[in-house]
Amino acid sequence: MACRWPTTDWAVRLVPLLSGKARAAYVYMDMVDSLDYDKVKAAILAKYDINAETYRLQFRSTEVKENETPKELYARLKENYAKWVQPQHHTKEEIGETVILEQFLRMLAPDLQVWIKERGPVSAAEAANLADTFMAARRKTQPWTFKRWKGSKDSNKFQHSFPTTVRAIHED
Repeated sequence: MACRWPTTDWAVRLVPLLSGKARAAYVYMDMVDSLDYDKVKAAILAKYDINAETYRLQFRSTEVKENETPKELYARLKENYAKWVQPQHHTKEEIGETVILEQFLRMLAPDLQVWIKERGPVSAAEAANLADTFMAARRKTQPWTFKRWKGSKDSNKFQHSFPTTVRAIHED
């Protein structure tokens, strides 16, 4: 219970405070759903296109603010992590799979990343299967290769790509 209000009253108390896109999200809700705070919150977040990917990007791009203490930075990181991964709703294996999926996608060519993300895999294994499907469909005309990352200072870093989908690659 927040502010000693029963959770059943939260949506009703929130509505008068809504404006703009948040109010529009509420107005177009089903009457029964509009009384459920969690559904109202989900509708507002969806209207603003705020989702796990938003929080992942915030987590990964966090920078130290001027005059911010280490504890404050830690608190912001922890909050963005919790919103991204939602550890209270997932097992440690599922969380690990989320991190592995993110890293796996980072290692692929941008066009392949987009193609896989459009299909919404929930695990790195599923993403790998999708990448295999992508490769198999193009194998006869475009062999799979490893290319050095453009501008990479570390010449041992590679990125998966297809020759026709990668712009000029820095050659040593």
